[in-house]
Amino acid sequence: MGETRNLSLIHPALTGVAEDVNHAFPSWPARRLGLDVRVDNKISWDRPIAPMDHHFTTFHDPRLVVLSLVVALFTSFTSLQLADRVLANRGSARLVWLWGAAWALGGGIWSMHFVAMLALHTPFQVSYDVNLTIVSLLLAVAAAAVSYQIVVEAPAIRWRLVLGGVIAGIGVAAMHYTGMAAMTMQAIVSYDLPLLALSVVIAVVAATAALWLSFNLHKTWHRAIAAVVMATAIAGMHYTGMAAAQMEMNGNAFTVYAGMDRSLLALAITAISLFILGLGLCGSVLDRNSAHHAAREDVIRQSSEQRYRSLVRNSTDIIFVLDRENRLTYDTPAAERILGYPSDRLLGRNILDFFDPLYAAELAELLMVVHGGDKIECELPMRTFDGSMKWVELIGIDLAADASVNGIVLTLRDVTERRRIGAELTAAKERAESADAAKSAFLKNISHELRTPLNAIIGFSDLLIQQPYGPLGNHQYAEFARDINRGGKNLLSVINTILDFTKAESGQQRCDNIVLDPLAEVKLCARFEEETIASKNLQLIIEPAETPATLFADRGKLRQILLAILSNATKFTADGGKIAVTLEIESNGDFSICVQDNGIGMSDADVAIALQPFSQIDNALARRFEGTGLGLPVSKALMELHGGRLDIQSGRGVGTLVTLTFPVERVRPPARIAAAQ
Repeated sequence: MGETRNLSLIHPALTGVAEDVNHAFPSWPARRLGLDVRVDNKISWDRPIAPMDHHFTTFHDPRLVVLSLVVALFTSFTSLQLADRVLANRGSARLVWLWGAAWALGGGIWSMHFVAMLALHTPFQVSYDVNLTIVSLLLAVAAAAVSYQIVVEAPAIRWRLVLGGVIAGIGVAAMHYTGMAAMTMQAIVSYDLPLLALSVVIAVVAATAALWLSFNLHKTWHRAIAAVVMATAIAGMHYTGMAAAQMEMNGNAFTVYAGMDRSLLALAITAISLFILGLGLCGSVLDRNSAHHAAREDVIRQSSEQRYRSLVRNSTDIIFVLDRENRLTYDTPAAERILGYPSDRLLGRNILDFFDPLYAAELAELLMVVHGGDKIECELPMRTFDGSMKWVELIGIDLAADASVNGIVLTLRDVTERRRIGAELTAAKERAESADAAKSAFLKNISHELRTPLNAIIGFSDLLIQQPYGPLGNHQYAEFARDINRGGKNLLSVINTILDFTKAESGQQRCDNIVLDPLAEVKLCARFEEETIASKNLQLIIEPAETPATLFADRGKLRQILLAILSNATKFTADGGKIAVTLEIESNGDFSICVQDNGIGMSDADVAIALQPFSQIDNALARRFEGTGLGLPVSKALMELHGGRLDIQSGRGVGTLVTLTFPVERVRPPARIAAAQ
């Protein structure tokens, strides 16, 4: 039966080994370290103390194993993201992202390998050769870079994918076994060849799968699933390689690891790795967002350019671009539609060649102005392909400073038809003005010719009525003389109105302005209509302005306007009707005289007719009263002569409101009358 002894008596450090083993794996049977390690830290010898067995048992810390898997997972996802940026970029940018992806993948796998190595617990101290450790890192990065370079040129070509996978897999395997070789410890490592070969195969397959996933999956959730697959393959390769390793003690003594706590070291390596990988991931996200933004802007720009080209191609205006020698460097399809010149007959030629010499010299001077930086606008006749001339409206601007244009831009619009219509309208206007002037001259002359004999008729009829040379013998002769006198005076009134209209129409009217009392003028003109008002039993109301004021106006013309308006009001208001005359100062300072009746009224169409010269409204009541149809047109012209206006509001069967508005410039305080008088 073996003897039980206190473990610390053999070697104090072995107590810690036992505690580690039993704490990490309490359900495991005692480990063989050449002795049985029990929970009570006693040694139960299963054979007499003799030379120590060189074989021993190791185990992996499950916490660090999980940590290594986290590193593998984050490495896989980040490398997939960075590989997408490798594909999306070109030139030097692609090279930068390729090396970034290589460092992320190679460095991440190396970090996972190192953390997994730290997870391995041995009964002796393990250190690492710095040079070999660095070489193992560089092997992983270089293999990832070469494989990325091979595959990225044509990800769809299978042989590139396989070759890249083989190189990357061998590189990762080389990294792993170089890292194993960097371990400095009191043990000799040998490998189980079948497991070693399996680990290399796993590395190649994992690398090939990683490359395929990197360059064929583009959605985030696809990459997340792929990252899990890659991480599993990476971990499988490492732990298969670890399973292939067989360690044998080199000597009879244990040297237990007493340096920095391996868990803290693993956490530090993991934190640094994750930080670096996080920076790469953030960079890829920012670059992707920037690329998406640039792509959207490019689409918008291309759409804008396409819209611009479409607008230019279908524009009805011609657009030319000239160089410094006035040679055409660009034209639009409108040039052929309007002028008939195909592009090959325009480009390279001087723009002046398409104008007659006289106009070419004028255009040359204008182009010199444009070269100086000013804008020009003109209309010139331009020769077409068939030799005819077309008038074009030409606008020129210098855009030589704009690299996309680099020249003078001329916009030409065909105005031939517009000029023809304009010429026709001008000729028609001149003919109309000539005819109107002839009409006015005729009316003026005929009016003067009629007034001379008419004055004689009126004068002699007055003598016959007065009978200064004795009785006519029969009273009927006196009645005839009164009829002749009355008709002559009516005719003279018509002739005078026609003369006033012709003067107003020809602009020969002038205002003899004085300061006058508008209320007094209204009352005076109302007395002229007293006979009609009394005969029709009309009610006339005159309402003065709340604030007294005077007008600076032509008294005769004001009376003519008021008489015309009051005459119409009394004439077209039925018996027993009402007429109201209101004077007031408007809020803006204008002075208005409103004449409102409740007579027959007019429609809007009737109002338009009433304001036309020699026009009368065609209704039964209106036809009962004779007139020239000049009262309202002459009144409107005389109001405009004063700078005012005449407005009519009316409705059939409701009545009419005529408003005479004098501008504020003609309104004076009431004291001015006394001073003027």
